[in-house]
Amino acid sequence: MAAAYTRLSDALLWSLGYSHERTYEAGDKAQICTPLAGTTSLSCREATLGAPKRSDSELAFAEIRWIAIPGKLAISPRVQFDFEESEWAVRVPVYLARNKAGAFTAGIAVGYTSKDDEAGASVFIGKEFSFLE
Repeated sequence: MAAAYTRLSDALLWSLGYSHERTYEAGDKAQICTPLAGTTSLSCREATLGAPKRSDSELAFAEIRWIAIPGKLAISPRVQFDFEESEWAVRVPVYLARNKAGAFTAGIAVGYTSKDDEAGASVFIGKEFSFLE
């Protein structure tokens, strides 16, 4: 569930919003061993025990999508705060390359999350820049 206020012009979109997200993660894995009939050997395998762990997030976010230099550069920074975990994150994709149709589809992204106090960078290809997803 999400709600956002968005403003759009020719080369700029800005958005403020709130979302409730529910995710599920597999439980801890354990090694399960069973005896092999007629021997003193065991057959072991790793399996997840128990139900998946449910996690709810209450997120506030702000995002800008901007074609900074038409035909050459677009950016889409996003900042969000998770009220459940008191954590925040920022990600700044910079679109540098376009496909044959002229749409921005590749670039670099830098980001930071307070959860693990980690920063990182990545190269991405394929996600087309759009004002509306």
